[in-house]
Amino acid sequence: MNYIEDPYALTVAASFGIGLLAKQWESFPNKFIPTLAAFAGALCLPSLTAWDALHIINGALAGAGATGLHQIAKQFTEAR
Repeated sequence: MNYIEDPYALTVAASFGIGLLAKQWESFPNKFIPTLAAFAGALCLPSLTAWDALHIINGALAGAGATGLHQIAKQFTEAR
């Protein structure tokens, strides 16, 4: 088992980065970016902690949270 200070924050950051990279790739449809971020989180968190169902589900939720984080940041920057 790896000991990372905060694997959830790292998972959200990694999923956010993967989502941003997919956004830059023109042939990748935007509607699949939240799904990609969730799958990235579902793979990232268990690889940092332990491979069990709880960490896979929490990783997928953290990846989906990265999509929400992007939408919040987008709305704040567009409002100004």
